[in-house]
Amino acid sequence: MQEEIYALKDQKSAQKVQQQELIKQLSVLKLQKDTAIAIASLEQMAEHNICPNTAQRAIRVLTQYQKIVECILAQS
Repeated sequence: MQEEIYALKDQKSAQKVQQQELIKQLSVLKLQKDTAIAIASLEQMAEHNICPNTAQRAIRVLTQYQKIVECILAQS
């Protein structure tokens, strides 16, 4: 009986870890999508001369951020 309880606890722990991993992956995908949208918006701002220097600086920062995230994901 005790072994069954331990087996159920282990199974529940494994499921919880899987759920957390899935949530993490979905969060990362959403962040990547949002970052891409922000970069596209900033590119449009720069093209229309709306704070072009600030927009270009933000584009560089977000592009660097994307590269870092991709490296981290590749290592996972």
